[in-house]
Amino acid sequence: MKPLEVILLGRIASLGRDALEAQLKAGRVLATVPDPGAAARFPGVFEAVDVIVGGPLTEAIVTRAARLRLVHVPGAGLDGMGLDLLPSTVPVANTFHHERSIAEYVFTAMLHLSQRPDLSDRRLREGAWAGFVNYEPPVIESLAGSTVLILGFGHIGKEVAKRAEAFDMQVIPVTRSTPGWRDRLREARYVVVSCPLNEQTRGLLGSAEFSMMRRDAVLINVARGPVVDERALYEALRDRVIASAAIDVWYRYPGAADEICLPSNYPFHELGNVLMTPHVSGWTKLTIEGRMRDVADNVARLAQGLPLRNVVIQG
Repeated sequence: MKPLEVILLGRIASLGRDALEAQLKAGRVLATVPDPGAAARFPGVFEAVDVIVGGPLTEAIVTRAARLRLVHVPGAGLDGMGLDLLPSTVPVANTFHHERSIAEYVFTAMLHLSQRPDLSDRRLREGAWAGFVNYEPPVIESLAGSTVLILGFGHIGKEVAKRAEAFDMQVIPVTRSTPGWRDRLREARYVVVSCPLNEQTRGLLGSAEFSMMRRDAVLINVARGPVVDERALYEALRDRVIASAAIDVWYRYPGAADEICLPSNYPFHELGNVLMTPHVSGWTKLTIEGRMRDVADNVARLAQGLPLRNVVIQG
């Protein structure tokens, strides 16, 4: 059987080449094209492709890819991938495997913001024994017995809940359609945002919701930045309406790897009660290996005429 020709398109897919080639049995990587806008530099490549992994697609790429049989998104999200350019005969599949890594990040953030080991480390390096058992009442808070509200209960939310139960936390799982979910914000020490971004969830958390939260509430956003209103979040943290936040998903992103780009129109970086990370919570070796395993499996299924898995757009 002739192997299917696979192109890795875009930077995220391109970074998975080694992991894919280690598992790809029914196809071969024809080319890696980190910049879709530079597709013209690869003559004859897209004309021969059976499977494109990644994106975004452009009109020029789709026009050239007359043999295309499958587009495989290298993650869960479909936004910005140019899938509307595809002919109706080409199916689209996606993959996950980021949920466990993101759940681990959530608990790293919870522990960091509740216990602040960085401050203890800094003070002790200066000889100060702040919080030492012999001299002061306890200042560190335990996760056990506290309450976490998880807004969005899909792959990520379920993994967060699983770990929360292991920490003896009380779990409140909600979605935007759960009746009275906003009222339950008052109960939660931790609010984890893990819902998809769409027109219904954009700005789902704003000033009104922050005013309903506890003063010691900790917000952790691992969904998409705009699910939480940018200005309202900044002001809630600046004015201590809520205690703190861990933000891994943002409102501004760089256009190139070496571009210096603050992630918001507001100076979150000046606030001491924010843990800022550059959209890395799900970007682990575990994630890449799992995703490329799914891609390799679907390439094999396509070659054998078997039903594809994780199909999000039927061809």
